[in-house]
Amino acid sequence: MFQRLASVSAALDIHTGGGEMLAEAEKFPRTMAATEWWPPNAALATRRLHPRGVVVLLTRAEPPLPFADEAFDLVPVVIPSPFGGVRLPAFCDRGAPISRSTRVRRRRLS
Repeated sequence: MFQRLASVSAALDIHTGGGEMLAEAEKFPRTMAATEWWPPNAALATRRLHPRGVVVLLTRAEPPLPFADEAFDLVPVVIPSPFGGVRLPAFCDRGAPISRSTRVRRRRLS
């Protein structure tokens, strides 16, 4: 996932939590945004990511998100696994309605 972040011009991390996973990236695209619905996590993510140029927005836990469709080249999200505590990476399709944040598919990360 992190290699892909460096290769796009705009990316959005949905439900970033405290930004722990996103903070592991070495390089961000020119436009990097993250959303979080829980205020304590949003504050933590802001402290962790804002110095690196990431805009963190406090949003509701459900759609719609405050972005135009096709505003981002990459939308990595981590979804709960049906197999228990493991969380699976997924990506929104290019052109998927970001404002609804519902169309995701699993894709193997390289």
